[in-house]
Amino acid sequence: HVCFFTGPSTYSQVSSKRGNLKYEKTYREYYDDLVSNEAEWMTFFDHRGNFEHAEHTCGILGTLATVYRQREGTFYKDCEEVLDMEEKVLLKYKNAIAGTGAMSQYQCYDTLEFKYHVLRFNTYRKQERLNEAAPYFRKLLEYELRNNMDFEHQEFLFLLTWIDLQPSPETVRNLTRNQLMKLLHKLREMEKSSAMSEMMAAEQQNLHKRVALMNCAGCGSTESAIGDYKSCSRCEKIFYCTKTCQKNNWKAHKKVCNK
Repeated sequence: HVCFFTGPSTYSQVSSKRGNLKYEKTYREYYDDLVSNEAEWMTFFDHRGNFEHAEHTCGILGTLATVYRQREGTFYKDCEEVLDMEEKVLLKYKNAIAGTGAMSQYQCYDTLEFKYHVLRFNTYRKQERLNEAAPYFRKLLEYELRNNMDFEHQEFLFLLTWIDLQPSPETVRNLTRNQLMKLLHKLREMEKSSAMSEMMAAEQQNLHKRVALMNCAGCGSTESAIGDYKSCSRCEKIFYCTKTCQKNNWKAHKKVCNK
């Protein structure tokens, strides 16, 4: 018997300022189980009746990979490993819904695949691994074309105008490796411009804060996943690993609590 976590919808009744990120530890445990029992899980996902489980699993893995990517640094390795697993489950999901005629599931798969490609693209690009980012950049262009996104909603397709190309299926299909790399280099140059750099730095700071691991105000230890440590119920500004640490630190903390 395999235990299955059904994903974010299970926790809809729980309120958290960091949303589904609060369940990082649960998602990580699920991912670890997928890795430890991969053959069994993949057989499970092969059954057409389990396509919803594959769908939820992709959502869970995508959330976990997003947390790791936003933390950056040594967490990039964890992000890529989680994405490797998501790629396998995505394929199982795709195979499970093939030929069913269920448009809602095709659309859901298309969206999940797009989010997966965005994560891969940004993970490689942030590490200056542009050669690996290039194929995913093409897939993102194809997605926006396929979904007829207008200019206001495009995140990638409008970039073609930077090298004097007009967006079209033929243009994207015939983009050379050199053209893709030229676009990626231009994107990097734009991001390093003073105004854009300041804006992105502020955005990155907000992302880091969103996925930051808290330190215990008592012993100084760091939680292993979001939500491991509990905040002071009065000020909600500091965190503790145990009630013992909170009790031992109260004499010092009560002087500033709620200030």
